[in-house]
Amino acid sequence: MPLIKLFTKVGATKLLPLPHLQSEFQKIWGASPEVLKVLVISDCSFQPSFPGESVYVDVRAKRTPARSPEVIAVAAQQMAQVLSSLDHKANIRIELFDPPLSFLWKPSEDLSTASKL
Repeated sequence: MPLIKLFTKVGATKLLPLPHLQSEFQKIWGASPEVLKVLVISDCSFQPSFPGESVYVDVRAKRTPARSPEVIAVAAQQMAQVLSSLDHKANIRIELFDPPLSFLWKPSEDLSTASKL
């Protein structure tokens, strides 16, 4: 379940087309639209890590044996290339999580069986 959040700087004039990003990132991560979620958060205040940084990308994805450090490095490079083609310089952070330590609640779930805290 890659969750990809893109934060653009305040005053950034170049748009990030969500359908294009969704499609390209699905290819990079090998994930379906139901699994991969892309969020674009515009006009954020952040201190750039390098000159020209216009977008900060935060990726959270499930740790799998196939997602080795080398594979993750290639994914980061490919994401940077997609954003570069849109005239953005990206700072990309990728965090892998272990599924047993994660929880997802969907609104369609029956709450009557949930235990009370």
